[in-house]
This record gives sequence, structure tokens and C-alpha cells, in this order.
Amino acid sequence: MSNHTVNTFLLKRPVDWSLLTNGFHIPTEFHELVYAMPGGRLNHGDKRGVKILIDGETFDARINNIAFDQTHYPGHPDLLQIRYSQGSPIARKLQSIFAEEFQYLQAARANAAPRTQVQLPEVFQSEVVFYATMFADTFVLECYANTDHQALSEQLSTISEEVFESTTFVPIEDKTAGYTFSSSLRKVRKLDRSIGDSLKQLYDYRCQMTGEKIGEPYAVEVVEAHHIRPFTESMNNDTSNIIILSPTYHRIVHAAKPTFNYRTLTFDFPNGLSEKVKLNKHLLQASVLAK
Repeated sequence: MSNHTVNTFLLKRPVDWSLLTNGFHIPTEFHELVYAMPGGRLNHGDKRGVKILIDGETFDARINNIAFDQTHYPGHPDLLQIRYSQGSPIARKLQSIFAEEFQYLQAARANAAPRTQVQLPEVFQSEVVFYATMFADTFVLECYANTDHQALSEQLSTISEEVFESTTFVPIEDKTAGYTFSSSLRKVRKLDRSIGDSLKQLYDYRCQMTGEKIGEPYAVEVVEAHHIRPFTESMNNDTSNIIILSPTYHRIVHAAKPTFNYRTLTFDFPNGLSEKVKLNKHLLQASVLAK
């Protein structure tokens, strides 16, 4: 586990029927962070019990590594799932937290054709975030309701992107600048910091644009997380909107304000210069996202 954060980000996803009834997948790029936990690695086909904390309560679930038939799918990567049953205490807890969403999905599924996937409309901004902890096979699932997003949107209108990115997630009040950070903003900034820390580990503290690990000769780690589209405008801190940069490159991006091209995975600068990402394990190109 990393010494940089107590809870290590593994997943952020919108609420859907699967989450409320039976579980979810952990993205492949973060499997190594799961394996770095005290619980250790899961081989193909293995499963074990885990504890998941929600609002201070502890619930039982299990973590599975799907047993792909290696004779038909040789070298298929691991697929880690968190699983539980619809009637389990953890599912009932999630269904109570997201009661309006659960009722909507139940009604929509009842009126839909068999095997039809039913999604929540955009008016629902509910989502969950999944973290690993320093304790063996113990995770945290944080729930973000529509009210959190509404409060966050109001406060972000008064904050610049540089202020948002430069301050830490701990509760602070900057009386000089006139910023008082609400509980909703603290939650999101904690998430933002955790996502950044997980991505820094994923890239071994190297800048994605230059490939350099500039702090290595000094035994320090100095890369930073940057929102490709400013969070204060987009309210998007999905991993697809975050890139890991050296402090120097980060300052250049804020000063020059290039656009990021997901088709070519390049920063396109106003002076005509384009620079392509050198290290990429998590950003998807536009052609992939469109499929």
C-alpha cells in the first residue's frame, strides 16, 4: 500500500441496477493496487470474503477473480469483482441510500423488454467511490447523492481551477482568500486527491507527457494530478479526466491552456505545437470511447 494516502482509490461509477443488487467490477488498471493490500493476490477462479464500510457500518461481501477458461482465453487478464446478493445487508443499505434511484430502476425494468439494460436518466447524478484501506480485505464505499452535487456546483462557481488543484483535501478555511470549504467540497477534494495518488502509483511517479521521474535522483516523488477539463467547469474527476504531470509541465499547461485531443492523445498548444502522451495506462482514445 502507498504511504501517500490511507484510502487508495480504486473505482468511481454511477449508480445502476447492478451496483444496487449484486456488485461491480474493479478496473483492470487498479488491480495491482488491490494486490498490494495486506490481503494479497487472487489467482484466476479464487474468491474470498471482504469487509466493506458504508457510513461507518461494516458489511460482508466477497471479491472474485473470474475464472476465465485459459484454454479458450489464454492470457486473459484478471477480472476482479465485488459481489453480493440482492437481499444481502449491503444491497439493502445501498437501496435505502439510493431509494429514489432503486424505485426508478425497478419500475423501468418492469416495463422494459427482457434483457434490456435500463439506465438512470441524467437528472440522477448519484455515484459511488470505492477505496482500498490499509487493513487486509477491508474497503470503503462512499456514496454521493444529488444533494452533494448541487452543493458542490454552487461553491465551485466561486473558486478558480488553480485554487482547487493547489489546496489539499483537509478541511480548511482560507479567510484571506475568502474561501470556506463545505463538507461536499471536502468530500470531492478528498476523492480528487485519492484518485491522483492512485494514478501516480500506476505511473510509478513519472510524468505521462515526458516519461521522466524527475525526483528520482533526490529520492522524492513530485508529480502532480491535473484535470484535463477544469473540474471547476466540468465537475468531472473521473480517471478519464485526470493526467499525471511533472510540476513544470503542469505549470506550462495552466499558463498556455492547450486543448487535449482524445483522438490523438495530444496536448495541442495555441502556438501550433502538439505533444503526445508518452506513458498511458488509463486514458482511452475517442475512437475507443465511441464504441
